[in-house]
Amino acid sequence: MNMLTAHGIHLQTYMYIHQVGDQTVFLHRTRPVILWEYEPSRMVIICDLDLPVVPELRLGFIIHAPNAPARQVYGRVAWKESSISFKAHQYGILIESPQQEPAQRMTKHHNRPQRGGRAASTPYESPCDHDNFPGPGHHLDIKA
Repeated sequence: MNMLTAHGIHLQTYMYIHQVGDQTVFLHRTRPVILWEYEPSRMVIICDLDLPVVPELRLGFIIHAPNAPARQVYGRVAWKESSISFKAHQYGILIESPQQEPAQRMTKHHNRPQRGGRAASTPYESPCDHDNFPGPGHHLDIKA
């Protein structure tokens, strides 16, 4: 049982190809996926597509929660595991903000001063609004 199902959160999730390299893709097609795990900076999905693990491929995800507007997040495939028993793949997705430039996405930001000392705390802005997601006990029927 995954952590989303264990807490009673059932989210309907769709995936689409958003960008390949610097070229934005406009296919207007989405594919349902199973959202297995979600954190502010990464998520794990299960999908029947065989996607390559390349940094040029940027995916978009539309996440529907009951009684809340749909959320859209973007990310790149970080890792992939294939299943032997059935035709499905598990993907680790690194979530990123759609407003960032490619150079900013690849750069690590350090807040530590030059001469040591403690790192300054900076507020984190998640690309998804976690406050509006439903709590335990809310269910959503997912029909394929």
